[in-house]
Amino acid sequence: MARDLDPYKLSNPQIYLWRILIFLALVSFIPIILYRQIATTFASNPFLNSIIILVGVLGIVLAFIQVIRLFREVNWVNGFRLGDPGLEVHRPPVLLAPMSVLLGNRIGETAITPQVMRSIMDSIGTRLDEARELGHYLTGLSGLPRPARHLLGPVADRQRGG
Repeated sequence: MARDLDPYKLSNPQIYLWRILIFLALVSFIPIILYRQIATTFASNPFLNSIIILVGVLGIVLAFIQVIRLFREVNWVNGFRLGDPGLEVHRPPVLLAPMSVLLGNRIGETAITPQVMRSIMDSIGTRLDEARELGHYLTGLSGLPRPARHLLGPVADRQRGG
């Protein structure tokens, strides 16, 4: 029997936790297989190699924390979207707290006009553009010319919305 697929429902982050665990299990076989070579290499500079391993473990832990933080947000968004009567029972979102205050706890409580929603979406788009430009600046890509912009002409301007 086929399940009803809702394209607007956010997927559960649990699948990503399983993917992370499976990937870590597969990658953990590399040190097991190459134990002698890794031990010899590690002994050449134990302080630096310990820092590298510590940073790697810290990154893995932070990735787990970031995925785990999404559970509350996904539950809130899916409950809000469906107008779940038990929405007050769910814990309020943390990452989406400004949006939850703006939208209200219920669909009927919201007083957002299409113009206000458009303004919010434009603000989010502007912030994403700023983050992208900041990333280009920090990586040194800001001084490079835009690829083939002079060749695309109006097509590039149309894609940018200009």
